[in-house]
Amino acid sequence: MNFLLILVCTIIGVFVLREPIRRWPWVCYILAIALDIFLFASWGMTLPSAVNIQKVMLMVRGGLATALFIVVMYMGVLPRGSKVSKWLRPIRAELSIIASFLIAGHMVHYLVSFGSRMLGGSSPADNVAAAIIVGIIMMVFVIVLGVTSFRFVKRHMNVRTWRKLQSGAYVFYVLIFVHVACMLGPSAVRGGTTALINLIVYSVILISYMVLRIMRAKADKRDKVDLTEAIIDQGFQDK
Repeated sequence: MNFLLILVCTIIGVFVLREPIRRWPWVCYILAIALDIFLFASWGMTLPSAVNIQKVMLMVRGGLATALFIVVMYMGVLPRGSKVSKWLRPIRAELSIIASFLIAGHMVHYLVSFGSRMLGGSSPADNVAAAIIVGIIMMVFVIVLGVTSFRFVKRHMNVRTWRKLQSGAYVFYVLIFVHVACMLGPSAVRGGTTALINLIVYSVILISYMVLRIMRAKADKRDKVDLTEAIIDQGFQDK
């Protein structure tokens, strides 16, 4: 399963499950944590081929978490008055938290895997070492962005401070691409079709997002949109 298929299925799933996510976010968080537990509990187990393929693509390689982050990314550049934006914006924070739980499992899995190999005297390839370093930096962003996405945390934050912290998401999105490029780059260069296709998909997604983000900023400036007021209804204490 290449990443484009995962992304399409994730987008469909978000639309279909919008109401359960909005009404029972904690159930979704528990399910995300359960998937992380399954990821570690199944380490070394012999699973049916179909189950193992899904586990590798969705969890081990972080496909599901990355797809959710991309949905969150693009929700921030959609026209504010569009039906899609109005439908999905109420669950944007919840999707970010679910993605944070899932990506944390992916990161810890790889850190433990490669860490144990390094302790055994095996050195990772240069691209893998670079991906690990980027992954550690990403983990810091995940913790900060994920924690400050919880509504009970935002109730104790100044909205302007929250906006400054969340601006780190732009760096995080770029780091996702850097991390993926480190892992897929060598295989794509050697002619790996799946790696090349996935790398192209990630590149198109990132470049398109950057263009739309600039257009969104210009539109907000032109329309004099007060972004602080636009998010003040999310439970902040406006101090």
